[in-house]
Amino acid sequence: MTEIDFILIIPELFQLILINIFLLYALFFSGLGQSNQIISGSLNSKQQEGGLSLLHNYTQNKEAGRRPQQLIRAAYLATPLQIVEPLSWLIVISLIFSTALFLNSPVSSAVLLTSSFICDDFATLFKVVLCLSSAAAIALAIPAFNSSTIGARINNYEFLLVIYLAIFGMLCLISSYNFLTFYLSIELQSLSFYLLACSKSRSEFSAEAGLKYFILGAFSSAILLFGISLIYGSIGSIYFDDVGALLEFSNYSKSLTNLETTTAFETGNLWPHIGLAVGLACICISLLFKLAAVPFHMWAPDVYEGSPTGITAFFAITAKIAALAVLARFVIATEQLLIPALSFVTMASLVVGTLSAMRQVKIKRLIAFSGVSNVGWFLMGLCSGRLDAVLLHLIIYITLSVTLFSIIIQPIHRLGGSGLENRTIKHITDLGQIYKTNTMVALALTLTLFSLGGIPLLAGFYSKYLIINAAIQAEALGLLTIGLLSAVFSAFYYIRVVKTVYFSELGGDWFSFEAPSTTNAYLIAVSTFFTTLFVVYPESISIWLINISL
Repeated sequence: MTEIDFILIIPELFQLILINIFLLYALFFSGLGQSNQIISGSLNSKQQEGGLSLLHNYTQNKEAGRRPQQLIRAAYLATPLQIVEPLSWLIVISLIFSTALFLNSPVSSAVLLTSSFICDDFATLFKVVLCLSSAAAIALAIPAFNSSTIGARINNYEFLLVIYLAIFGMLCLISSYNFLTFYLSIELQSLSFYLLACSKSRSEFSAEAGLKYFILGAFSSAILLFGISLIYGSIGSIYFDDVGALLEFSNYSKSLTNLETTTAFETGNLWPHIGLAVGLACICISLLFKLAAVPFHMWAPDVYEGSPTGITAFFAITAKIAALAVLARFVIATEQLLIPALSFVTMASLVVGTLSAMRQVKIKRLIAFSGVSNVGWFLMGLCSGRLDAVLLHLIIYITLSVTLFSIIIQPIHRLGGSGLENRTIKHITDLGQIYKTNTMVALALTLTLFSLGGIPLLAGFYSKYLIINAAIQAEALGLLTIGLLSAVFSAFYYIRVVKTVYFSELGGDWFSFEAPSTTNAYLIAVSTFFTTLFVVYPESISIWLINISL
């Protein structure tokens, strides 16, 4: 590793050092907490606030006939590992610090670490978006992680470390420049997501979501490995730039789509062409699975619904960034060779995502299918050759998702026939009386939904307008038609939620929404301000994105 290599990967090294500190913290305090609590037989005052004292646990377990060895688990649960909020803020601060390092990189474009890692403006933009969105996702979920009513008693400390590993994997995935780094990074991200999906250990829905995600993800990883093997067998290299060099010549690109069988058999060059084409297709399938694009979207609704709300927010806000970055790099490197296949996936995602979202009654499943539809918009921009429009729509979609989850992650108090109960927002009808409790939150939710639906004069309308304009310039009439119809029909299910917020009648039940935490209130205010006033001066971001995409 040269000196310049070390300087350019300082942000990733910084994240890796913090991950190791978290691991040492877990190992030290878990062992110390167990031994101290078993010897002393009591907990301090802060630990007593989070659970029963060890002496009381011992009495109950003795009466139940349990062995003393089983008390080790009880002691472990009450260790200082449950101080979630300071550790969460430490991650948020570290991500903001990494963002500053990325923005102040001394080199605008470089390939390092034996051509396995790339640092350019394209990767820097996606890393900045990933760090900021991850920080927002963690910050808005802190109340849920601390509260038993919305955190659902998940293992608080362990999942923070898993989230950090997932972020580190996505950072490496964005800068990967050969297939070995690419595979290791995407597997680190995937394994972390599998654990997060089933982090609510006492819920059978969370366990089912994690199992489905793992099984389908295993097939995706197998397809990815098969594609990498085919590409290596075809060109004898694992580097992205070698694939791009081979496809740079127009006659070679044409031979992959219009291959003359006789000539190929005579010259003996049929296998390299087919192997490279099939390998690239397999890699795209794996990336489309990570994006939850049709027909590889089956996992998304169940995983979103079964995961805790804080984890669902992390999936919805951050999971698509790294996969979209790598897919865009592949589309650029392959000289538009993947456009025909991606066009089909784009139209299918728009149709299936829109029609499926219209039938949903649960808010998380609605968000999942809305995400599938927005993936169609991302791919539509890629197929039309406007990377800047894709980047802008991604930033706006992430901002709107932050606003949406900052609102629905708040608990509600329901007074009905069974008395007063606290619960999370699960169904769309649970939003029925939010405007009576907090008018400004209802207004922010309405503006967010209108922007997602593409209502004019909001940020979501502007980004969709740029993508539609790109499709017109590219003369992609099929994509244009499906996109316009999807934009019209998608407004239905967003406006239906707005109708529920303001005009629903819930009978004799009475709902009360907790006021958002200070952090969530700031996130709602900033993101709503951006959504509403972006069209006043859109060049503030658009020009920067155009320069990066060139």
